[in-house]
Amino acid sequence: EGQGEPAESTRCCVRGDGPPSANGTTGQEIRLPELALCRPFEVSATLPEMRKAACSLKDQANLVESLLGGLAETARQQALKDGQADPLRRALEAASHFFTAAVLPPRPPAAPPPPPWAEQLRRLNEKMPPPQRRGRQPPPDRQLQQQLQEQAAALCCGLGSELDLHAACPALLLEACRWNERDTFQRLEFEGDAFLQAAVSLELVARYPECDEGELTHLRSCLVKNLHLSRLLTRRFGAALAREFVRDASEAHRRAIESFVAGVDTTSGLSMLEVLTLTREAAAADAAPPPASAPRHDRRGHDYRKPLGDQYEAIVGLVLTALHGDVDRTWAVFRRDFFPPEAEAAEAADAAEAREEVRREVRRQQQQQREQAAKAEVCLQRLFFLPPA
Repeated sequence: EGQGEPAESTRCCVRGDGPPSANGTTGQEIRLPELALCRPFEVSATLPEMRKAACSLKDQANLVESLLGGLAETARQQALKDGQADPLRRALEAASHFFTAAVLPPRPPAAPPPPPWAEQLRRLNEKMPPPQRRGRQPPPDRQLQQQLQEQAAALCCGLGSELDLHAACPALLLEACRWNERDTFQRLEFEGDAFLQAAVSLELVARYPECDEGELTHLRSCLVKNLHLSRLLTRRFGAALAREFVRDASEAHRRAIESFVAGVDTTSGLSMLEVLTLTREAAAADAAPPPASAPRHDRRGHDYRKPLGDQYEAIVGLVLTALHGDVDRTWAVFRRDFFPPEAEAAEAADAAEAREEVRREVRRQQQQQREQAAKAEVCLQRLFFLPPA
């Protein structure tokens, strides 16, 4: 009341496919604050509170995310109903099309053509010889190249014979054989992380329809966290190859990884309940002080075991790149790591009870996290002499 409209820069809008508006923009815009008012009113809330909630940026973002999720899940279910072999691709394409057409800002106008002398300058630069480097160039490390070739062969063997990574992307294959901080490896890790977040989310929604948003978020966090990805890497490729992946890491990283790899059980697949149990045990172990000879974190709090999880994400990004972005074939390669067939067969005998047991364990861990957060808040209040809330 009397506060005026929010600034144009803080508004989110969904553009439709209608005719051009008076200000020259293409399509018809639906303002999210007005669209958020369509939800049921809370009788106990006052008008200023409802107006503030309707115009808050978080509610606008939640609305867009729910639209994206609804489109993805609807497309996935329709693909399964029609017997399509690529439900994951159709789900991501539906959400991506809506995001590109309705949420992203309009594309800027095309750049003007280059001047006529630009082409002449480009041709002149091509004719010039490359600059000669001074000094003698070091010979290539043939031993390192041989090790990377052997490691690449072992990596391809672990991924399956149906993938020909040597022919698809040989340079990226060698880059993904060793954990490092170069741009190429980090980009592969970024792609793998983003893909796993989307694929695991859609798989959990289909597997646990009775779970709410908080429970699904907890399950996804347990499956895609670096510690579990490190466990999956060791289980799939073996302890020896897992150590080779981080040969270039620091001594502290290698000691922590050696201790972790030695404790990974590679005999059978892990069910969702076993993953939750391992997550709870790992959290309890991390809370205890580690031995001085094998610390788990550096001075900044970074986990020394993280490179193994980064390596798994980089391998996922490598396979996604080699398959030219085919998300369904990529997920088929890694799905059995997260949901092993033997664990699925054991849960199929009493699926309802297995899912309910998973929900009980999730709620138990969420309650423990809330209690730990409350204790931490009390400690901070005592430390800074703040009155309790």
